[in-house]
Amino acid sequence: MFMGIRKRATSTLFVVAAAAAAIGLGATTALATTTTLSVKVTKGGSYAAKSSHTVLTEKGVSVTCSSSKASGSVPSKSYHGGTPVTVGTAKTLSFSGCTGPLGKVTVR
Repeated sequence: MFMGIRKRATSTLFVVAAAAAAIGLGATTALATTTTLSVKVTKGGSYAAKSSHTVLTEKGVSVTCSSSKASGSVPSKSYHGGTPVTVGTAKTLSFSGCTGPLGKVTVR
């Protein structure tokens, strides 16, 4: 039962994060740099997430990893700031089994 709840919570966190990212990316061009956003998080807490396929891309160069893990917290409170509004932290973040255009990538 706990794993089911944890899995649903993780899935929900990913959906919320993806939606927030999509909104943030779409709104970035429409918002002036002086705009202040307000976000209220309720039912926050700790999270743990993992993926069996992660792609990191920077300036057109992609690194694909066969495993990634993250854990952290999203406190319940109101946040204010410019876009994007940071609402939580990743205390741990790891990647493994990564390859890029030139082959194996070592993550330290």
